[in-house]
Amino acid sequence: MILTPLTDKEKEETAAIIALDTNDFVEMSGEIKFGERDKIIKMVSNSIDNLALNGNIEFPEEYLIGKLINVLDDDKATERIISDLSQVLTAKPFCTLYGGEELVRIFQSMRPKLMKLYVEKTPNEISGWFEK
Repeated sequence: MILTPLTDKEKEETAAIIALDTNDFVEMSGEIKFGERDKIIKMVSNSIDNLALNGNIEFPEEYLIGKLINVLDDDKATERIISDLSQVLTAKPFCTLYGGEELVRIFQSMRPKLMKLYVEKTPNEISGWFEK
């Protein structure tokens, strides 16, 4: 099976991406109606194949929530975002050179909850957060 070599974290992310793609397609196209199990199975199978070919899992970065999910998957990118926030809010940079890894891990602990939120909300709901 394609998902067997993935870590539990990668499987969770893959499931979130597939659910997001499927929900978006169903909502936008209206091509799949409630109960059309075979169409949904085919769509999910195609999504798994596409992710296997692509090799990496990334959330769309059109809005902050997707950008944060991707940033929080990378230690250096998380450190940069913490430093940027620190610079804006306190005029002091942040660096893990002499510690601070715990703060990076705390920020990264938000990632699974952000993925869950991203999948549960419709694209219209998310755009409403950032465009009104």
